[in-house]
Amino acid sequence: MSNINTKFLSAAEVADYNTSHYWEFPQFQPGILDFINRNVTILPRIKTVAATGHPSRYREQAKLPSNAQFVNVRNGVADGSYGLTSVNADYGRVEKAAFLKCLVSRIQYTLFDKEVVQQQGITEETLTKDFNDMLADFYMVQNDKIWNGKGTGPDDSSSTEYSGILTQVKTKLSIATPYDFTTKQGDMVTDQIRAQIAKMLAEAKWNVWPTAVYTDPVMVERITMEERNREGTVQVVPPTMKLANGWEVPTINTPVGNLPLIPDAALKSTADAGKQKHTIAVVNENLIERHYLTSSTPRIFKMSQDEKLMDDYIAILFDTLVVKGAEQAHFIIEESI
Repeated sequence: MSNINTKFLSAAEVADYNTSHYWEFPQFQPGILDFINRNVTILPRIKTVAATGHPSRYREQAKLPSNAQFVNVRNGVADGSYGLTSVNADYGRVEKAAFLKCLVSRIQYTLFDKEVVQQQGITEETLTKDFNDMLADFYMVQNDKIWNGKGTGPDDSSSTEYSGILTQVKTKLSIATPYDFTTKQGDMVTDQIRAQIAKMLAEAKWNVWPTAVYTDPVMVERITMEERNREGTVQVVPPTMKLANGWEVPTINTPVGNLPLIPDAALKSTADAGKQKHTIAVVNENLIERHYLTSSTPRIFKMSQDEKLMDDYIAILFDTLVVKGAEQAHFIIEESI
C-alpha cells in the first residue's frame, strides 16, 4: 500500500539543499527571478581621472590678481610711464591632496556546488548572475559613500571611506518655513534653488554653476507637487529629461537652464524633532572627480585554490573622491517636514 503525502511547498524549498549562495535549481527552473534594484545614479555621472600618486595631488585657483586699472592717456601711471609701480601676483592657487581608498568584495564557490551546476549545464548562467550580483552590491556601496562617506576631507588619511559630497560641499542652507499645501504659504524648494543659483551668477569672478539636483525620492515627489501647486502657474507637469540609465526625471527651471531632478536613495532622510529632515544636493557634476589607481572600475582576481578547493574571486578598486570648487560650485539645502 502506497503512502501519498501532497502539500504546497515554498519556492525556496523546491531548490535543492545547498550550504552556500550558489543555488542548484531543478532543470525546470533555469533562472532567478530578480527584484534587486541595480540602478546607481551619481556614480556614472561624475568624472574619472587617473590619480597622480598616493596621495593624488591637484591644484585649485580661488581668485585672480587685481592689476588692471585706468591711467592717464599721456602721463601713464606716473611721469609718462605706463608700467604699474606694484604688481599683485597672488593668484590664490592652492595645492591639495586626496588619499586613495580601497573598496573590496568577494565571492566563493565550493567544489561540490560548482560541479553540481556544471552537470546541470547552468554553470555559465549562474556564475554570470553571481558576478553581476557582486558588482551590483559593489556599486551600490560605492554610490552611497560618494554621498555619505565618513572621511573629514579628501586629505583624511585615517578614514577608510571617501569624504562624501555632503561633507566636502561647504555652502549649506536650510528652509525654515516649508511650503504648506493647505494654506499655500511658505517657501518652495525650487524658489530657494533659483535664488541661490542667481546669487552664484552674481559673483562675476566665478565661472561655475550647478548641472543637476539630487535628493531622495520622497522629496522629488514633493518638489514636483509644489511646482504643480504654484499659484498662477500655467505649467501643469514639470518638463522631463531622460538620463543615461533610462530614467526619465522631472527638471527644475533655473537661471542656468533646466536642471534634472534626480532621485537617489543614498540621500536618506533623518529624524529631526518629530519630523523628517531631507537633503537636496545641487551640484556641478563636472567638478566632482574620482581619482583612480590603474582602473576606474573594479578589477576581479581569481585566487589560487587552497586545501578547501574553493573557487575564490575578489573584486578590488583603488580610488578616492574629490569635490572641486567645494565652496563655489555646489550647495546643499536641508528641509524638515
